[in-house]
Amino acid sequence: MFHAKVNRLLNRPPSRFYAHARSYFCGEIGWDQWPFLGYQGIADLGARFDLEDTSQQLAAAIPQLPGAPLEALCHCLENERVTDEIATALLERMESALNEEEIDLQLITAAIRGSSQARSPEIRQRLIERVLQAPCATHSEILAAIAGRAWEGLQETAICRLFLERLAENQEGQALFNQLLSDLMFLPDTRPQVLAGVRDPARSEQLSRAFGALLQGVQTTP
Repeated sequence: MFHAKVNRLLNRPPSRFYAHARSYFCGEIGWDQWPFLGYQGIADLGARFDLEDTSQQLAAAIPQLPGAPLEALCHCLENERVTDEIATALLERMESALNEEEIDLQLITAAIRGSSQARSPEIRQRLIERVLQAPCATHSEILAAIAGRAWEGLQETAICRLFLERLAENQEGQALFNQLLSDLMFLPDTRPQVLAGVRDPARSEQLSRAFGALLQGVQTTP
């Protein structure tokens, strides 16, 4: 991504892999041809998502992409202020994945990351709220993606409290709770919401126990 961003900022041409990547994501060469893509071409495409009709083409491709190229694309978009049409396409693809009998955690995590800097806070928050309402939200990959990349959505009080409840239920146990909660407490933009959530009298018993264990660990640390 570094070279792709630098080339875009300096008005340099993209890599030799760009044209092929663009053709692929425009649906011109078959969705099953993704193994032949150069990753640098996808990075170039991500850095140029807002040029010409690229945003519309990517939004149209997202519902049809196999998992691997979708994950690569989302990795290249996770630092970009993506358009509403791209963010909406990722939201809808994630919702479709959540309705599958076998949940694809990598795809859901990719959608969270790819939309984490979306221009529309409403779409970002809808996506996070939707995934937190799903049973798979207790998986560490999803919780870490939200806390690490999509934490801006946790500035919404209701979403933050839902996240804290899922974090308390996580499948990795107390260690993950301590790690992610500590990370969020060090972010000035999420600290007030996190503190309000763990102190909320209406919090669950499970969240109360997890936070109590965190405090006990801090107090007993030499």
